[in-house]
Amino acid sequence: MKKILIGTGFGIVLSILLSLIFHQNLSLLNFINMTFYISGGLILLALVTFVVQRGFFDVVFYSFRRVFQIQNQHVGEEKEDIPKLSDIISLSSSFTLVVGLILFCIMLLSLAVYYL
Repeated sequence: MKKILIGTGFGIVLSILLSLIFHQNLSLLNFINMTFYISGGLILLALVTFVVQRGFFDVVFYSFRRVFQIQNQHVGEEKEDIPKLSDIISLSSSFTLVVGLILFCIMLLSLAVYYL
Protein backbone atom coordinates (compact mmCIF):
# COMPACT_ATOMS: atom_id res chain seq x y z
CA MET A 1 0.00 0.00 0.00
CA LYS A 2 2.88 2.34 0.81
CA LYS A 3 4.50 1.70 -2.57
CA ILE A 4 1.22 2.46 -4.35
CA LEU A 5 0.88 5.78 -2.50
CA ILE A 6 4.48 6.68 -3.33
CA GLY A 7 3.94 5.72 -6.99
CA THR A 8 0.76 7.79 -7.16
CA GLY A 9 2.45 10.77 -5.54
CA PHE A 10 5.34 10.47 -7.98
CA GLY A 11 2.85 10.38 -10.88
CA ILE A 12 1.14 13.55 -9.65
CA VAL A 13 4.44 15.39 -9.17
CA LEU A 14 5.58 14.21 -12.60
CA SER A 15 2.34 15.49 -14.13
CA ILE A 16 2.87 18.91 -12.56
CA LEU A 17 6.51 19.05 -13.65
CA LEU A 18 5.73 18.00 -17.22
CA SER A 19 2.92 20.53 -17.36
CA LEU A 20 5.36 23.25 -16.32
CA ILE A 21 8.03 22.06 -18.76
CA PHE A 22 5.84 21.66 -21.85
CA HIS A 23 3.30 24.45 -21.30
CA GLN A 24 5.33 26.92 -19.17
CA ASN A 25 2.38 27.40 -16.83
CA LEU A 26 0.37 25.33 -14.40
CA SER A 27 -3.32 25.15 -15.13
CA LEU A 28 -5.92 22.53 -14.38
CA LEU A 29 -6.31 21.65 -18.05
CA ASN A 30 -2.57 21.10 -18.51
CA PHE A 31 -2.51 18.95 -15.36
CA ILE A 32 -5.44 16.89 -16.70
CA ASN A 33 -3.65 16.38 -20.02
CA MET A 34 -0.36 15.28 -18.46
CA THR A 35 -2.10 13.00 -15.96
CA PHE A 36 -3.99 11.39 -18.84
CA TYR A 37 -0.75 10.71 -20.74
CA ILE A 38 1.02 9.27 -17.70
CA SER A 39 -1.92 7.12 -16.56
CA GLY A 40 -2.54 5.90 -20.10
CA GLY A 41 1.10 4.91 -20.47
CA LEU A 42 1.12 3.07 -17.15
CA ILE A 43 -2.11 1.21 -17.93
CA LEU A 44 -0.82 0.28 -21.40
CA LEU A 45 2.48 -0.96 -19.94
CA ALA A 46 0.62 -3.04 -17.35
CA LEU A 47 -1.66 -4.61 -19.96
CA VAL A 48 1.23 -5.45 -22.30
CA THR A 49 3.13 -7.00 -19.40
CA PHE A 50 0.04 -9.00 -18.43
CA VAL A 51 -0.39 -10.33 -21.98
CA VAL A 52 3.29 -11.30 -22.26
CA GLN A 53 3.30 -13.03 -18.86
CA ARG A 54 0.27 -15.12 -19.79
CA GLY A 55 2.23 -16.66 -22.68
CA PHE A 56 0.50 -15.06 -25.65
CA PHE A 57 3.76 -14.39 -27.51
CA ASP A 58 5.64 -17.55 -26.42
CA VAL A 59 5.18 -19.34 -29.76
CA VAL A 60 6.28 -16.34 -31.82
CA PHE A 61 9.30 -15.73 -29.57
CA TYR A 62 10.26 -19.41 -29.70
CA SER A 63 9.98 -19.45 -33.50
CA PHE A 64 12.18 -16.38 -33.95
CA ARG A 65 14.79 -17.69 -31.51
CA ARG A 66 14.76 -21.08 -33.23
CA VAL A 67 15.23 -19.59 -36.71
CA PHE A 68 18.08 -17.33 -35.61
CA GLN A 69 19.66 -20.14 -33.61
CA ILE A 70 19.69 -22.40 -36.67
CA GLN A 71 21.20 -19.64 -38.83
CA ASN A 72 24.00 -18.95 -36.33
CA GLN A 73 24.65 -22.58 -35.43
CA HIS A 74 27.88 -24.12 -36.64
CA VAL A 75 28.20 -27.71 -37.79
CA GLY A 76 28.51 -30.14 -34.87
CA GLU A 77 27.18 -27.78 -32.18
CA GLU A 78 24.43 -28.88 -29.83
CA LYS A 79 21.04 -27.22 -29.77
CA GLU A 80 20.46 -25.26 -26.59
CA ASP A 81 17.12 -25.13 -24.81
CA ILE A 82 15.13 -22.01 -25.65
CA PRO A 83 13.28 -20.47 -22.67
CA LYS A 84 9.75 -19.13 -23.03
CA LEU A 85 9.27 -15.36 -23.20
CA SER A 86 6.81 -15.54 -20.29
CA ASP A 87 9.58 -17.11 -18.17
CA ILE A 88 12.06 -14.38 -19.10
CA ILE A 89 9.74 -11.42 -18.38
CA SER A 90 9.13 -11.37 -14.64
CA LEU A 91 7.69 -7.88 -14.07
CA SER A 92 4.68 -7.42 -11.84
CA SER A 93 1.88 -5.71 -13.70
CA SER A 94 -0.38 -5.20 -10.68
CA PHE A 95 1.57 -2.24 -9.19
CA THR A 96 1.71 -0.42 -12.52
CA LEU A 97 -1.97 -1.09 -13.21
CA VAL A 98 -3.14 0.11 -9.79
CA VAL A 99 -1.08 3.31 -9.93
CA GLY A 100 -2.26 3.96 -13.50
CA LEU A 101 -5.90 3.46 -12.51
CA ILE A 102 -5.57 5.73 -9.47
CA LEU A 103 -4.00 8.44 -11.63
CA PHE A 104 -6.78 7.96 -14.18
CA CYS A 105 -9.40 8.42 -11.44
CA ILE A 106 -7.61 11.58 -10.26
CA MET A 107 -7.66 12.79 -13.85
CA LEU A 108 -11.41 12.11 -14.10
CA LEU A 109 -12.06 13.97 -10.84
CA SER A 110 -9.99 16.91 -12.09
CA LEU A 111 -11.93 16.84 -15.34
CA ALA A 112 -15.22 16.96 -13.43
CA VAL A 113 -13.96 19.94 -11.44
CA TYR A 114 -12.82 21.65 -14.63
CA TYR A 115 -16.20 21.35 -16.34
CA LEU A 116 -18.33 22.16 -13.27
